[in-house]
Amino acid sequence: MEEKDIMDLWKAQDAKLEKSLAINFELLQEVKRQKATSALKKARNVKIFAIVVGILWVAFVGFLIYHSLEFSKIFFLVSAGIHLVVTVIAIATYIKHLVLMDEANNSKTVVEAQQKLNEMQTSFLWIVRLSFVQMPVFTTWFISFQWIETSPETFWGIHVPTVLLFTWLGIWLYRNINYRNANKKWFKVLFNSPEWTSVIDAMGFLEEIEEYKKENIKS
Repeated sequence: MEEKDIMDLWKAQDAKLEKSLAINFELLQEVKRQKATSALKKARNVKIFAIVVGILWVAFVGFLIYHSLEFSKIFFLVSAGIHLVVTVIAIATYIKHLVLMDEANNSKTVVEAQQKLNEMQTSFLWIVRLSFVQMPVFTTWFISFQWIETSPETFWGIHVPTVLLFTWLGIWLYRNINYRNANKKWFKVLFNSPEWTSVIDAMGFLEEIEEYKKENIKS
């Protein structure tokens, strides 16, 4: 067999191998993207439930605020007002997450889907941080001037330190909830829910597609 024939045979085999790898890639991509879509359904259901409950909660808190518009209830009004604003922001953020999940599922490329999910996870971490930084309001809404006047020892000696503790904890969580701490035990405990883990699973499936493409598919 001449050298030219050997080269032609080698090229033919190489072409067949590339075609086989391309077919395998298409099959892998279809399966992994289906798994990613299935995983995202869990997070989607959680977010839809949270949005519905959040809207009802906003209506309830708004009703309480409307019927408490007097100076003697200033502590409640300020605390409930802050909580109401944070809740509305959370609802709007979750609605944005639903849009991002739809865009990820319908994206033409894996990279585009990954970008959408990364954007959603970053946004999710931000809203969780914001939710924790409001922790002090859960210790201030029931404060009254009468309590301060009639029982100053209890208020200043017990309750104020409690408020300060919740403030410190809220600030600490706000500063430390980030990707850098994702492997720490407290982070894994805090984010051990389908709303986070299912998205991580979906991102893992997409990453497997990209890894296969880099290793086996020529550009």
